[in-house]
Amino acid sequence: MKRRDFFRLMGIVSASAVSACKAGEVDKKLIPFLVPPDDDVMPGEPIFVTSTCAECPAGCGVIVKVRDGKPVKLEGNPYHPVNRGALCIRGQAGISRLYHPQRLKQPMVKKNGVFEPISWPQAFILVKEKLGEGKGAGLGNVMFGSKTTGSLHELAGECCDMLDIERFPAVELIHHGAIRQANGVAFGIAAVPHFRLDRCDFLFTLGADLLGTFLSPVEWSRQLHRARREDRMQWYHAEPYLTLTGANATRRLTIQPGSEWCLLGFLLHCLPARKTLPAALDELIPAFTLNQTAEATGIPPAELVLLLQGLSQARSPLLIAGGPATAHNRGGLTALLSSLLQWKLGMTDGTLDFTHGFNDDFTGTFKDVLRFEKSCRDRENGVVLLMDVPNVCSRPQFLEALEHCRYRVAIGFMGGPLMEACDMVLPLSHPLETWGDVVPRRGLRSLIQPAVEPLFASRGAGDILLGLMGEKITYQRYLAQQWGNVTEVWIREGVREEETALLEAVLDMESALPALRRLTEDKLPTANGGASLLVAPSLRTYDGRGSDIPLLAEIPDPMIAVSYGPYAVISADIAGDRGILQGDILRFEGAFGSLELPVVFGRGIATGTVVVPIEFSGCFSLPGDPVTGEWCLSLKNVRSEATGLKIRLLILAGEMIAGGMGILPEKENNRHKYKRHSLYPPHQHKNYRWGMVVDLDACTGCSACVAACYIENNIPVVGEKEHLKGREMSWLRIEPYFDDGSQPEFVPMLCQQCDCAPCETVCPVYATYHNPEGLNAQIYNRCVGTRYCANNCPYKVRRFNWFDNKGVLPLF
Repeated sequence: MKRRDFFRLMGIVSASAVSACKAGEVDKKLIPFLVPPDDDVMPGEPIFVTSTCAECPAGCGVIVKVRDGKPVKLEGNPYHPVNRGALCIRGQAGISRLYHPQRLKQPMVKKNGVFEPISWPQAFILVKEKLGEGKGAGLGNVMFGSKTTGSLHELAGECCDMLDIERFPAVELIHHGAIRQANGVAFGIAAVPHFRLDRCDFLFTLGADLLGTFLSPVEWSRQLHRARREDRMQWYHAEPYLTLTGANATRRLTIQPGSEWCLLGFLLHCLPARKTLPAALDELIPAFTLNQTAEATGIPPAELVLLLQGLSQARSPLLIAGGPATAHNRGGLTALLSSLLQWKLGMTDGTLDFTHGFNDDFTGTFKDVLRFEKSCRDRENGVVLLMDVPNVCSRPQFLEALEHCRYRVAIGFMGGPLMEACDMVLPLSHPLETWGDVVPRRGLRSLIQPAVEPLFASRGAGDILLGLMGEKITYQRYLAQQWGNVTEVWIREGVREEETALLEAVLDMESALPALRRLTEDKLPTANGGASLLVAPSLRTYDGRGSDIPLLAEIPDPMIAVSYGPYAVISADIAGDRGILQGDILRFEGAFGSLELPVVFGRGIATGTVVVPIEFSGCFSLPGDPVTGEWCLSLKNVRSEATGLKIRLLILAGEMIAGGMGILPEKENNRHKYKRHSLYPPHQHKNYRWGMVVDLDACTGCSACVAACYIENNIPVVGEKEHLKGREMSWLRIEPYFDDGSQPEFVPMLCQQCDCAPCETVCPVYATYHNPEGLNAQIYNRCVGTRYCANNCPYKVRRFNWFDNKGVLPLF
């Protein structure tokens, strides 16, 4: 008998034997709908519902695919002006939060230190009793929570007015307080404008990670792709560590953290004015020569000259400063100088749109967190209502302040230290289970509508507030009253534009002059001394809120290809000088405390800088800037030492240096060009052929497709232990490759559907073959598990899953 025939026969026999005995299996029944649940719903046929993504404040519109009463997939809403049909990695993965097994499932009250179930009516009665007791004892009742907009923001105000509750401004870790304060000082408009990338021909971003975490990443990605396709814009980006934005800019500059104000001062004095700054202001602006600026920032003089030329020659330039550029103790000066430069170059008349600026009207800063903590300690508040408070408030100082309050009620979605510190926990419904609306920026209202009945005994924030107020109507009815004319188009498209007052930026000398004088009185040295630790907002978890979604940890970071953490990123050059290897655990110490993390090597990092993703920084308390209220994500004078410990890092990529290996296609005029090489004769496809095309010129490496692939195909999330064994199950991943410099090229690594697949030629039982439609097909019952195909796959995308993988998170 031939070897191939033996394997083929054994494959058939083993499959039939297993199917006959059903070893270890239970009978599975197929029960159809005898009566369809609705007249227009057919079993197995999906329906689609418009809603809004809630994974960050951007307010992207989504279309929810619902099959048999269960939401199974989210896609971008093509009608929505924010994202126009696209969705980021966090939005794609956000649906798994709906089915998270650790969701809060029912109201609970603490008795003798242990939480016990309680009904919603009982919970409302108890809270109102406690509110009355606090007021009778002369104690203040307060509400504190995360950012809300639209009708929910209005209802929260009505609730606090009715129940005599002091409402504190909302808190967000990423709240752009420095930008809002600078614009309020310079132009009398304390807001973040809408940046019109579609109107500019030269873009300079300073620290702002447009494609990752800054304001509206999907919107910026779409506009930047259009500008690149039309070849109408040059884009320079300066940052202290490599982000998705730096990887995709026309030219990337590595800048020392905390020196951004020096660069802006240099630009303000050297660039020709389109709008004249008053002499009194101009005299206060820090002045630096070319060489002084290069020394302070770490940017070579030749690069500074190119930046000057680009800004001076542009017809419609745009400057955006934010992120790590404003999140330090000189962030207020950086933000104000950027506002003055925007005025001087005429951006306020074209590429800055305050009329449709971002909606942060009731968003507070770090100073409001401190004020709340002081209120708890000094006044011994009665009842504290914590409305979906973000993770940043789990810091020890916040939890200690809560101990001074008489009664603590947490309204949230997941458990955690903050919930454990409270006396009552009320579970929030997922946005796909409730009604609502969002106003992400002025003049734009986005719809939230349920795609499924609540899976547990949870309620939406609006219904909880109405219950506390004693109102009998539902939040859905309240919204209908607020919206007025509810049309079919509004429900179908999920978004509508509303009239808003015109806001025009005019330089306010009376406010700007004393503010600039105060910010420049403290003469900090421009020379860089000591190491810096940067806490980096994360592409995968935003401000850390996505860290409870296992899928986002399963997907490797596209910059360094690490999946599960924790870790810190350092420069390989600096590590080599000290004999540090990847996986070595270092102890970092500073004014923030102490932190121990394994290190991974990264590119494009400023000298003496350590980068810690924000989801791994919870071991210490972040300080705040008393001037702007920004959380200080750039920490100076950090000491590091080796602990002698080491772990294995989960790096899901091989060598990232692409030089000479032919991994990346050649480029001509900054465009990829492709060449086909094959040792095999071409296949014939008589009728048609399937295929998928990835435009590498458009790919930014955002990894949204990876999350979408997991959800669409229900790929198991296997967890950290299986990753350590090399058993990741992803069908698609993004791999970074570096030819030279610090800007990578991203290669989506997926099943290639090869014309002449090397897996086909070595399979002894013909389990894998090339079908007439051009697909590399698989007959699973033939496979006997030799793994020859995996060994012969140059892309390493063959996967085996011969058991019922329970994973770490059942998606559906």
